[in-house]
Amino acid sequence: MMAPYLGMSLYTWTAIIAVVLAGFSAGHWFGGWVAERNTARAYLWLAATMTLGAASTTASLWLVRLLSGPVLSLPMDRVAQISALTFAVFFLPSFCAGVPSPVLSKVAIDQAPHRAGRTLGLMFALSALGAIAGTLLAGFLFISWIGTSGTILAIAAVYLTLAVLFFSLGAKALRAIAASLALLLAAISGIAGLARIASPCDVESDYYCIRVVDMTEDLGVEARLLVLDHLGHGINLRDQPSGLVSPYVEIIDLLARAYLGENSDASAYFIGGGAYTLPRAWASSGWTGEITVAEIDPAVTAAAASSLWVDTSAFRIVHDDARAALSRQPAESLDVIVGDAFKDIAVPAHLMTREFAQLVERRLSSDGIYLMNLVDRGDRLTALFSMVTTLQQVFPVVEVWVDREQAAVSGRITFVILAAQRPSSSDRLWSLSDPDRQYLRWPAHDLDAKVAAAEVPILSDDFTPVDRLLNLQ
Repeated sequence: MMAPYLGMSLYTWTAIIAVVLAGFSAGHWFGGWVAERNTARAYLWLAATMTLGAASTTASLWLVRLLSGPVLSLPMDRVAQISALTFAVFFLPSFCAGVPSPVLSKVAIDQAPHRAGRTLGLMFALSALGAIAGTLLAGFLFISWIGTSGTILAIAAVYLTLAVLFFSLGAKALRAIAASLALLLAAISGIAGLARIASPCDVESDYYCIRVVDMTEDLGVEARLLVLDHLGHGINLRDQPSGLVSPYVEIIDLLARAYLGENSDASAYFIGGGAYTLPRAWASSGWTGEITVAEIDPAVTAAAASSLWVDTSAFRIVHDDARAALSRQPAESLDVIVGDAFKDIAVPAHLMTREFAQLVERRLSSDGIYLMNLVDRGDRLTALFSMVTTLQQVFPVVEVWVDREQAAVSGRITFVILAAQRPSSSDRLWSLSDPDRQYLRWPAHDLDAKVAAAEVPILSDDFTPVDRLLNLQ
């Protein structure tokens, strides 16, 4: 639900977990108060709470859309924005989920006071088992099977079913029948309303909210952009497979071709497929070596094939985590490795470490090249400098390239990092599609001085604070 608006950073996960637990805790406290009523009245309180749970759960689908824009425009840091939006969307449904446990525990103890200890133990165990079952069903079944809206519908249906049950237990027969019919009518209406909710995603896969956006009007030729969660992952031109719209993609292309020279049968390995823009360009321009793409999500590959004009038969595709897949490659078997995997705006942490750089170095040929793109803020650059100093632990040459137009920007900048055994032959490159666009290499002496002055950490499997370095807060 949150990915299209907040991405999937560590801060997003942390805020969601904290808000849900806070809701449970407040619900438990309120449930303790309800448990002190007589049983019939307590059941009616539970019925009302479950009805509120159904309504707030259903409303969360609209709230996240209505509030995301205003909340994310507030003059607060990123962590405060994420926490505020998460609280507004998830606290009340979580609160309602926390209310029944103390009430039902009290009822069970009243029925068998001589077994109070075992009863409490059983209730705690059942609560934990329910949480485990809900986690497994949501993560492994419901979201992949019926999507986010369908999963929310299932939760609302559970709330309504419980509301009917508690009304029946707490009210007299006629009142219970009337309440049950009213709730069933509300459930049917809610189902009909939810069925009309349009998901912001074209596909909700096990990994991403996937959308394909038409860019024809913006670019003047038929083109489409792949969006994963809330980040663009490549633009493809239908009739120009070699056309590279994004500057960082063209920088990688130019550096690889300049470094490899006439070695057109070089073997290439892509960490992340996304829109398959560069693999598609290389396959269409006479690249005769094997091109391997490690893309963790088969649904992304399917979207590239069905909507982005990618002939996936031109590559060897491995649907697996890129690090795990790369570890199975023979040593010194690759001439170029391209790192283009992102989670939110960050490279996944396990693909930024010294240990991963060592794996890359072992898989490259003696004159191979590693190229990766990385997003950082122009007024901070701690993530960039950490990545540079980490790669310098493994490679004798580490260069940073950037589009000249972006070089002086204080906001987000996409850099390309080159790591190899020898330096590139030039300090600037010219775009093939726009002769006025230049790509510059950061002067080595200045880069080394700034990296040293920044006192950034070397990234390792044990310590890779990506979100903090990127200043996502």
